[in-house]
Amino acid sequence: MKSGERWLLNHGYYIKLKGMVWCQGCTDGDLHTSPEIYKARTARFIHSYCQECDIRKCFLIQIGNHRDDRMLYVPIQQAQEELARENEDIILVSSSFKTFADRGLMKDEFHYCQKGYNLIGEEAGKNTGRMIRFYQL
Repeated sequence: MKSGERWLLNHGYYIKLKGMVWCQGCTDGDLHTSPEIYKARTARFIHSYCQECDIRKCFLIQIGNHRDDRMLYVPIQQAQEELARENEDIILVSSSFKTFADRGLMKDEFHYCQKGYNLIGEEAGKNTGRMIRFYQL
């Protein structure tokens, strides 16, 4: 049993659903990884990790855009959308990062300012909660 689970159970919490939040792919975009390879590797990792840790759902936060080359990450973004459509255990809970370059929420060409991270956390958290309630996960 993992330490987080142990702590929860020892403090009177009941674990109804184990899920994970995933946001990754910018480096794959920088390296021009093909969308097919990205999808295959990401799906394999997520499914393997979920099986190993008894996790039922992966809540996916889609990557944003490179500030100076807006199209660089689009193939990976599209691959992430396909992953969510094709896998019932992967749920897209936020795609707002890709609006942040235009909204001035980036601190450099790759990273977001804290306000941006806070906005994504709030959005992804709300959407994850809605999914859990709607699907009674």
